[in-house]
Amino acid sequence: MDNIPVVIRRKASLDEGDLVWTIDFGSHRVDGLFHEHLFVQRCCGRFRDRAFLHYVDKSSSSHKIDLIQRALNTSSRDIKMFASSWAPPAWMTTKNTTINCSLKGSPGEEYWEALALYYSKFFDAYSKEGIDFWAMTVQNEPSKSILQTSAWQSLRLTAEQERDFVKLDLGPMMARNHPNLKIIAGDDQKSGILDRLALFEDADALKYISGLGVHWYRDLDFFLASAGGDFDKLLSFYGKYPDIFMLATGDTCQAGSAPDQVFL
Repeated sequence: MDNIPVVIRRKASLDEGDLVWTIDFGSHRVDGLFHEHLFVQRCCGRFRDRAFLHYVDKSSSSHKIDLIQRALNTSSRDIKMFASSWAPPAWMTTKNTTINCSLKGSPGEEYWEALALYYSKFFDAYSKEGIDFWAMTVQNEPSKSILQTSAWQSLRLTAEQERDFVKLDLGPMMARNHPNLKIIAGDDQKSGILDRLALFEDADALKYISGLGVHWYRDLDFFLASAGGDFDKLLSFYGKYPDIFMLATGDTCQAGSAPDQVFL
């Protein structure tokens, strides 16, 4: 245990129940190390009455519960874990796919309420194992790109949908079932944070939000370093919402032209 995880990041790809892990070990990164099965029962009747079946895979081949518990028990530092969903189960989406998908209906309706309950059950399952998460993000990279060339799981939300989902479904659900869990909005490129302020401008949604997640993948900082690039948008956001923390929730270090870059 020479390399105790400082942050264990939960990047969930909810495709018919399969959840993909990314584990950060400071200078080491292991992708796709574990898979968990979080089954959701599809049945008739109202979503709020559905029995969401869930369990944490504790098979000898996965080791994920053991890894997290050893990290929590061994580290002298306070390890904070957060969860970030990439896409819901395909049956919740308009085209029965998790790739560049949209959720059926509108916030406040049954599919959106079901998704909030789905997330709540995920945290219930881990809590039963003595593992509590510090925070969750509303959605990994919810912004819809112009070309839609990505081929990975991605639920797309407009700024208004993110606002209403938090206000009507996710926020109330987590406040009832996991009141100590922090909710992080954004979780997308820092270049676009000022274009998605609808949630922060709505008091009924903002009351559920503790932080803003930002990604470093897309920016102008490398080319316009002297001009400050997109970092000025972080300063602008902080000026508007000084009580909301900002956390870099996603980035990739791509080794290549710069000799000081390393794979994480």
